[in-house]
Amino acid sequence: TETGDVYLDENLLKYSGIRKDDEKIQHIIEQEKQEAQRRLRVYRGGRPALNLAGKTAILVDDGIATGSTIKAASVSVKHAGAQKVVIAVPVASPRALKELRKLVDEIVCPYAPEVFRAVGQFYEEFDQTEDSEVIQIMKQAKTIDPSEALAPDPRQLEESKS
Repeated sequence: TETGDVYLDENLLKYSGIRKDDEKIQHIIEQEKQEAQRRLRVYRGGRPALNLAGKTAILVDDGIATGSTIKAASVSVKHAGAQKVVIAVPVASPRALKELRKLVDEIVCPYAPEVFRAVGQFYEEFDQTEDSEVIQIMKQAKTIDPSEALAPDPRQLEESKS
């Protein structure tokens, strides 16, 4: 994670017979930490981390298969002081949702089919997002006034119609 926290799927380790302290695993962890730091530097473009202290963090993904990535993200935002953690995804495996409900405050997921093989099975196109695309989106987000990015309050819309 951004904070250097490591999440390992204990069930997968047990099933595969791999130990956490295995030298190869430790080497992979170090490589992944370095890659995470590289991505943070590139994606943020020099901007500081968000101050999540006392705030609600909403973690959004295209779907959840095993839940490992979103579990790591939830650990990271909790470590950063988020008061509440919400996960929002269009599709997820029921097994992953069951585990995630133990870790976060709320999950919004309209579709959790019993037959779940991979997130990509629910998309016509499921290409990897390239670094250049993420960087472009982050640059655009940097120029948006947060107050303008929020959806209008539906009550205000009703009042303006009267």
